[in-house]
Amino acid sequence: MERVYVLWGLRTPIVTKNNKFKYIPAEKLGAFVVQGIMNKIGRGLLPDGVIAGNAVGTGGNIARLMCLTAGLPEEVPAFTVDMQCASGAAAIAMGYAQIASGNGDMYICGGMESSSLQPMRIYNENDERFGRVSGGDGHYMTAQFSPGELAENAMLL
Repeated sequence: MERVYVLWGLRTPIVTKNNKFKYIPAEKLGAFVVQGIMNKIGRGLLPDGVIAGNAVGTGGNIARLMCLTAGLPEEVPAFTVDMQCASGAAAIAMGYAQIASGNGDMYICGGMESSSLQPMRIYNENDERFGRVSGGDGHYMTAQFSPGELAENAMLL
């Protein structure tokens, strides 16, 4: 097993919903951090991959979007972890495992969120018959954590 080291820890400031960063999408917030890390690494080196957690975004591979927004080349692979709570911590653990198993030397890992720009979602009208829970009109903002319950603050309960 290879030894694994954390070289830098960077982040944006923590702010509340609809505050200082309310108009900045999560991938742009994450891109600022990735650019800061790349400035520390130096432009001659590239990470073997990027792993980023995100829970309240628009879906898809937002880690990839973050990397391209940061200016990383398309050759750098990136994937998103969505475990809801602790997605960023899971991303760091996955990066550790990649390096420890010899699948690369350097990964950028962490998480990104923008609760201010969290999308409103809606279930298809047929989802109710399959037991999906919504706010009564099919709309929801937070993924369902347990059967029969839907709460925006589910991770805080």
